Amino acid sequence: MTNGAAAEVGQHGGEKLRWVKLPLQARSREKLERFIAAAERLINERGFQATSVPDIAREAGCSVGLFYTRFRDKQELLRFLFEHYLGEAVATARAVLQPGAFADVPLAALIRTAVQGMVRIHRGKPGLVYAFYESIPHDPVLGERVLAVHHEIEGLARAMLVARGAEITHPDPDTAARFGIRLVVGVLQQRALASRTLPAEDDLGWTVMAEEMTRTLLGYFGVAAAAPPPRRLRSARRKAAR
Repeated sequence: MTNGAAAEVGQHGGEKLRWVKLPLQARSREKLERFIAAAERLINERGFQATSVPDIAREAGCSVGLFYTRFRDKQELLRFLFEHYLGEAVATARAVLQPGAFADVPLAALIRTAVQGMVRIHRGKPGLVYAFYESIPHDPVLGERVLAVHHEIEGLARAMLVARGAEITHPDPDTAARFGIRLVVGVLQQRALASRTLPAEDDLGWTVMAEEMTRTLLGYFGVAAAAPPPRRLRSARRKAAR
């Protein structure tokens, strides 16, 4: 992240986030990337609280000192990882929910793609997602950032559904979009927080959850079900998730 980008995020985030300043030297940047990758792996496997800075340094093959030249503490590392996670969510929403982006694609296919994109973001890094949701109530910086992203995604969904209101039977597309987004986010959040204690036999699985949430939204909006999205839409979804 460039210094300019860091300044822009800070101006719009209420309490300023202290972002990582990537070093100019390629060797130092490569070490930092190893450190971040190691942190994600360990947090996914063990959880945030059970992962220490020395653990991450050992996994990355780097020194503990490197961590403290880039981050103030472990919570700041979590904020950095969270920013990347939120970036994927926003990129997916911007690609799929633009009112005129896929005017020739059935609304049901767009809804299916949006739900699958949100599920993919959650299922790819379950340990990190758990740490994020667990930390939000205690970290006002994360809370403000989540709220800003939520408002953007909800706004995109509302604009898209209102623009295609002729394809739905719900009497209030604006309210339907707001509720639909909160429904999906709420289900995914509950699944993430329950993942540590939910017995395997009680877990519906990500694929089933995505399909059932899609079915629920289509019925709620009053949109006819459709086949899986066309190749062009799947390609946009994959690019947004990178």
